[in-house]
Amino acid sequence: MTGATSVGLPQVAVEIGRAWRELRRVGSRPALRRLVAGDDEPLEVGEQDTLDLLAEHGPVTMAAVATLLRVDISTASRAVDRLEAKGLAERSRSASNRRFVEVALTEAGTARRQRSVVLRAALLARVLSSFDEDEQRQLAELLGRLVVAIDAEVAAADAPD
Repeated sequence: MTGATSVGLPQVAVEIGRAWRELRRVGSRPALRRLVAGDDEPLEVGEQDTLDLLAEHGPVTMAAVATLLRVDISTASRAVDRLEAKGLAERSRSASNRRFVEVALTEAGTARRQRSVVLRAALLARVLSSFDEDEQRQLAELLGRLVVAIDAEVAAADAPD
């Protein structure tokens, strides 16, 4: 895994990039989405992400949804529209500032999210069963650090010159 590629990139960076691509691809496969959905209709990746963040942070404004999802507001709005159409989320005027609209999960959305958390955890437990406990902790820590580092790179790229 050490060394450089023919274009001068560290081989490990190429291998991690390849793994990242494959994780993105498998994460959007219908079969995987069905495993996380159980008996429910599978959600699209963006819908599941939105359901998760509303459970963790809601009720929140649409601007907050976009920021937390790391997408533009129109993409966030479409995801919320789809969750609303499925009865999983609802928009309402903010109690503290009537000029703002907040998004929150409905009871059905909360129940759906709870089921998906259990199914996702069971799936990951099966997938990670070939890793010992220390490797699992290390993987979780390293993935967390990778997310922070990527967020910092993106923030620097987004910063005004």
